[in-house]
Amino acid sequence: MSLENMYNLNLGQIVTLEIMKEFQEVAKHYNLPVYLDGAGIFNASIKLGVEPSEFCMYVDTAQFCLTKGLGCPFGSALVGTKEFIKEAKINCRRLGGGMKQAGIILKGTRF
Repeated sequence: MSLENMYNLNLGQIVTLEIMKEFQEVAKHYNLPVYLDGAGIFNASIKLGVEPSEFCMYVDTAQFCLTKGLGCPFGSALVGTKEFIKEAKINCRRLGGGMKQAGIILKGTRF
């Protein structure tokens, strides 16, 4: 099962911790893992006044974007168990993901 905070089709509304807890309970009932697409997790944590880690209490895996709320020019991070990350790396490579010798990346550079 997948959750996303501040989703555009959700009009940018934040999924509260209470809703996330209920979501987790349903997932556990059906023995399903819960994934959080936390691209805007840092913005959501500021809005609700909670630590980003509190969102992750109710999920098995999460992704967050380094560009949204942190000001990095690019990048994301995936968090989960060692087994999950190992499998994710394999699948990422199978699908052609990853940056190989990207060189210097400058914001606003035109080619």
